[in-house]
Amino acid sequence: MKWSNLKASLRCPYCESKLTCKFIKSDPRYENWGVCRCSCDEYPIVEGIFYLIKDDRRSNRHAVSHIKSRKYLSAVWMLLYTSHRNYKLIALSAYFFRRWLQLSLSLKFWLRILKQTGPSKDWITYILERNNRDDIHVALNLTIRYAKRGGILLDIGYGLGNLHTLLQKNKFSSFFVGLDKSFCSLFLSAIHREKTDVLLVCTDVEAGLPFLDSTFTDVVIVDTFCSTFKKEYVISETARVLRDHRFLYFVNLYGTSRRSYYWGYGIKYDNLRKMLERYFQKIRFVESCLINGKVRKIKEISKTKLSYSGYAIK
Repeated sequence: MKWSNLKASLRCPYCESKLTCKFIKSDPRYENWGVCRCSCDEYPIVEGIFYLIKDDRRSNRHAVSHIKSRKYLSAVWMLLYTSHRNYKLIALSAYFFRRWLQLSLSLKFWLRILKQTGPSKDWITYILERNNRDDIHVALNLTIRYAKRGGILLDIGYGLGNLHTLLQKNKFSSFFVGLDKSFCSLFLSAIHREKTDVLLVCTDVEAGLPFLDSTFTDVVIVDTFCSTFKKEYVISETARVLRDHRFLYFVNLYGTSRRSYYWGYGIKYDNLRKMLERYFQKIRFVESCLINGKVRKIKEISKTKLSYSGYAIK
């Protein structure tokens, strides 16, 4: 599959019509910028990120207007409207150093600055330590074991691309699509990635997945399901965009308790199973273990044993 074919599978999450895209060709610095249209609206494309969100500020339309007027930084500032002011300034500084001064300061460098100056220090600490957390390695092992190499993998909750980076280090090749609601995370990821082998989409998964039916060979959800309210709808949407007999990987879901009350919106184990059974033929739960105290592996567990990580086959 060519990237052009993959982009052609995008559709508006609101009116569900296909998107037509026009990129800027007059300036090589902005060749990954442009505008896409559907039957109901226009959306900006910034640094290769398809911004498919509507809000009461009409941010998408304002950003499109800025791009047409060649006010590119104004477009970025508009799309960062939900981020803290410090985050906006640091994201634009990272862009200026990377794209204009050609200085390859690492993403970790900017994250450490965010940790010192931003309001969400615990969140940035989590991001910096994410590659050492067990859940990302459960997702990595599930993907390497079951995902189709050379297929089309959708990562819901892409963030800064931790899973994508780990898969590349393990020489797992596929067409990769990263989806996230946070434009700031996707923007920082986009300006620091060395290769353009990932299609990034900024959208609200609860508005619907902006892809045609049966687009993907695999879908992975890590640390994201707990942030959604319409859980069954999200599961039904993953089933819709998955091809027959292919896999959904879900990692780090949990039930609501006193301990997890402020983490997100948990789900009871039995409810999770019932939701999955409505849309998938087979459901398997797994747990992570260490081999010789070093190598992380996953093993399937009994249906009667509690686990909030696993996979489902359509």
